[in-house]
Amino acid sequence: MDASSSTSSGNHVAALVAQFIGASYTAQGLNSIRHRRNKLKALLSNRTLPPEPFSIDEIQSLLADVAAMDSNNFSRRIGVGEREGRILCPLVHSRHFGLAHGIGRSGDVAAVQPKAAGSSLLSQITNKLVLDAIKVAGATRVDATTVLPMATGMGMTMTLMAVARRRREQTDTGVQPKHCVWLRVDQKTCLKAITAADLVPVVVELRQEGDQLQGHVDDVAAAVDAVPGGADGVACVVSTTSCFAPRGADDVVAIGKLCARLGIPHVVNHAYGIQSRRLNAALDAAWVRGARIDACVSSTDKNFGVPVGGCVIFESIKSTRALLDGHQQGRGGGGGGGGGGGRRRRGGKKKGGGNAAVETDTMTPEAAAPAPAASIAPNPAPSRPATQPVTQLVNSQYPGRACFAPALDVLITLLYLGRDGWTKLLDDREACFDVLRDSLLSLADRTAAEPAVRTLRVLDSPGNPISIGVGIGDMPTPAEKPRPVTFLGSMLYQRGVTGARVVARGATAKVAGLSFTGYGSSTDAYGTDYLTAAAAVGGTREECVSFCDRVWQVLREE
Repeated sequence: MDASSSTSSGNHVAALVAQFIGASYTAQGLNSIRHRRNKLKALLSNRTLPPEPFSIDEIQSLLADVAAMDSNNFSRRIGVGEREGRILCPLVHSRHFGLAHGIGRSGDVAAVQPKAAGSSLLSQITNKLVLDAIKVAGATRVDATTVLPMATGMGMTMTLMAVARRRREQTDTGVQPKHCVWLRVDQKTCLKAITAADLVPVVVELRQEGDQLQGHVDDVAAAVDAVPGGADGVACVVSTTSCFAPRGADDVVAIGKLCARLGIPHVVNHAYGIQSRRLNAALDAAWVRGARIDACVSSTDKNFGVPVGGCVIFESIKSTRALLDGHQQGRGGGGGGGGGGGRRRRGGKKKGGGNAAVETDTMTPEAAAPAPAASIAPNPAPSRPATQPVTQLVNSQYPGRACFAPALDVLITLLYLGRDGWTKLLDDREACFDVLRDSLLSLADRTAAEPAVRTLRVLDSPGNPISIGVGIGDMPTPAEKPRPVTFLGSMLYQRGVTGARVVARGATAKVAGLSFTGYGSSTDAYGTDYLTAAAAVGGTREECVSFCDRVWQVLREE
């Protein structure tokens, strides 16, 4: 039906309605319907966060209309296949808005599914809105996203599998690139993702400067040099931005420049980093300055306030292609072996040298500080360009169709927030961080003035804009049967505090076949026990203040 026919049909319907309620009321009602349709038209046309948020009724109306495009909701459907989108329970049908077929096809999770035209449309809209949300949050160079129905760990596994496969296809030196150089962060997920992708982890210990722990580019270079075959034996480097204090974000600019010179892919564990403008600006600075970042992996629940079950993989295709094309023309290092010197550095107690990825001078492309020199000289052997973006590789290697529910949650949330609502969330989170830090500093002063309780000290980790660490002193009067310091975490949990972590010195753990000392602190021997708290998106100032009140209560009762 062309536009003129549609307009004629609409006018005819309006005339029929007017016979019942009159022309004036009909015009008012149709204006309301027209307003909703105009918002949908703008959404499809602009493909960005709506300036005006959608109401709950508008979202439900949109989903009902689009769900009617899926074959299981056809009014005259006769289904004789084994998978016809049948939903037996009305409550389940309501929960999923009748969207039963999922997304994608067996060959590509991003492909349009014939039985699910509506779901396919919503999936593509979701990716566009997430892309815009990331740009609004500060990573303006991002130009490709894919939202997958798996949590961050499995998303990282899929990304590493795609990157490693592409790396193998491009390597013709006879060396198998099976190692993953990983800057230590004591969260089990990323390390298990590396081994699940059938890669061999090479752990880079962190350096400590003041209270803060951080990976250093020279130690990454030394780790590459120690791999059999050098750079040719490395499938990728994995760095981290969002993490528990006192660990700071890795310097993605310096590490990305090293990876660019050596022709090694670089994946960033950006799990809950989308909510931080500072961390996103560091990614932008890397892309602007010719540093290599092939893909970033983030969580949907931590960043967009939806149930657990989804992740976002994103990249800057334009920046990566420009970088690799430049290397092909001889303006950068090659992608071959890891020549050059430098002994492998071990241990996590070295001082100095770590440049925070989130320091002021690296937060914007214009003011980004020069990257530290690496200890490996570039190999002049040329490397073939990465012909297919990581997001496309991940989509094409996904086996079968996928559940749409996690992405649908993100779509509904972003429509409900709109651009202004999302921007306000980012602003509020930054304000909560300041409130949390000020409240913890006041609490520390309070403990210093009370000889009967443990003394607290706020740890200085300027490279972490989300999490704050607080050192925990010893009991002023040793108890006859002393409890471990981690019991403070249990006491807080019993009083309704969730998310706070108490890290004790000397803990050991074995993860993915590797043994760690000082596990939980991301280094072998941090100098103090401590607890962490985060100012995450969706949190409130009241929670920050109440948290400190309950910590004080626990210290008094201990």
